[in-house]
Amino acid sequence: TGIWKAFLDDVEGKVDPLVPVRSMAVFRLKENRELISLVARDPELKQYILKAEDHHILIPHAHLGKVRNRLETFGYLIQDLR
Repeated sequence: TGIWKAFLDDVEGKVDPLVPVRSMAVFRLKENRELISLVARDPELKQYILKAEDHHILIPHAHLGKVRNRLETFGYLIQDLR
């Protein structure tokens, strides 16, 4: 009946509500004011980085190289960016 369908639809909508995004890499910025400011203000980096809470950033895998190159122009050495 209608009540059961609504109930089952509600239950189904609550199963696995978090969907992993495999096309994105998640990083946490070190406590470095210069780096945090650069990520927040640089127009080129802002094109490729999504900011999250607590100094976390999300970068689409397709743009990891661009972010690495841009950070390296400011003297940051990125050894493991994947």
